[in-house]
Parts: sequence; structure tokens; C-alpha cells
Amino acid sequence: MEKHQTYRYAPGILKEFQSTYGFEVIVMKYMDDDLAIQYNDFFFQDPAWALVYWDDIAMVYLRNGGKYQSLINRHAYRYVKPDMHVQFFYEKAISHESYEKNLPLINELKRNYLETGSKRAEVFLQVLDERMEMEAKPHFEKGIKAYDARDIGTAHNELQRGLEIYPKHSKALSSLGFILFGIGKDSEAFESFRKALLYDSNNAEAYYGLGMMERGKGNFFQGEKHMRKYLELDPGGAFAGRAREALRLSQPTDGQ
Repeated sequence: MEKHQTYRYAPGILKEFQSTYGFEVIVMKYMDDDLAIQYNDFFFQDPAWALVYWDDIAMVYLRNGGKYQSLINRHAYRYVKPDMHVQFFYEKAISHESYEKNLPLINELKRNYLETGSKRAEVFLQVLDERMEMEAKPHFEKGIKAYDARDIGTAHNELQRGLEIYPKHSKALSSLGFILFGIGKDSEAFESFRKALLYDSNNAEAYYGLGMMERGKGNFFQGEKHMRKYLELDPGGAFAGRAREALRLSQPTDGQ
């Protein structure tokens, strides 16, 4: 009985049990103490076992090389450690260098949330999002300040670096859009404005940027639509005068 109570903490005991009883599946409830971290690291890193399912109650591991190998190949989690403490998750599981490096982890968390509605997955995703935004914040602040001071080189570098870490900052995306437009990278600028609105549909400057670019391409109807939306959101904004003038010039004159 003593061994049954300690196999969670001792890899050798579990190996002994598996050799004796030949089981292929482990269903494990979460533990409330710090040993949960040690336990999960053992299983997740040990090539003998693969995590294939988890929700808010328990985790399911299958033995590699056994009769369930096809299930492992299709469903194994390779990045998520669901019984981690949230702080340990942030410190050990997340790459702080770029958002892209976290995509495998993010995709597994999203997959689990869609499959199980797990609160754990939701919390991990929220923590990851908040912490990556916090990591990027100094770059955004420096970049936007430099942009306002017309230090375009510094603004471009800082905004780009911030968006590598956290690509969902709407204000940074719209500011970068104007910079890219100014240096002739029109397609990248358009995409930056579009993404800015994806993450904040009330970003007035992104509407102005899109309106300006649509008009430049001869898409006057779409351009006017964006200009009107800009004025609706920010009638006293920095581009309000230009937006009104663009709309005035687009109206037919008497005799036309």
C-alpha cells in the first residue's frame, strides 16, 4: 500500500508497477501540493509515457510503444504541462523572446479548451497573454514615444520588437502602419492597419490609415467609408482635418 501511495513521486516505483502489471494507461487526478510539478515533469519528459488528454479533473497518459501508439501519434500533448502551478508555468513553460516561439504551446492550449472547455487551459492562455503583453510594454512605450517625436528609426525598431513578443497591440500596429507607409512598404502597412482593427475595432487611426491607402489605390468608396468611421470615433483627432478635407473633395460639385 505504501508503494501505491508514493508512486506519483518515485519514477522507479511506477516503472516497477508497470513491469509487474503491464498496464498501458494511467488516469491521474491533480494533486494540490508542490509535488505536482515534480510529478508532471517526470511524466512529460519520460519517453515511456505520453499525455493524450486532460481536463479540470484528471490527466490521461498512455505508454509509448504499446498498443495505443496510434492514439499517441494523433493526440499527444508535447508542450502543455496541465498540473503546473501558474507561476511555474510562466517561469518555465513560456518563451519570453517571441510570441511565435510560444505558438506550439498556445495551439495545444486552444485545442484543449475547444475539446474540453478546461478552466485550466483558459487560465494558462490568459496568463500567457497578459505576461507577454507585459514583456512587450517597454518596447511599445519607447516606440510610440519615438513616433510622436518623429524619431522614425527608433520607433520602427521598438515597435517591431514589441510586436515580435506580443503581436496583438492595436496602437503599436497602427503606428507601425504609418511608419511602413512612409517608407514605401505599402502592402505591409495595409496589413498592419488591418491587424490593428482585428485586435481593436475602435482604433480610429487604423481606420484613417486604411482610408488613406484605399483612396491612394483609387478605391474611393471604401476609402470614404473608413474616413467616416475615423471621424465617428475621433472627431477631434490628429487626422480629423485631413479626413474632412478628403471627404469634401470626394463630393460632386455643382454642375457635375
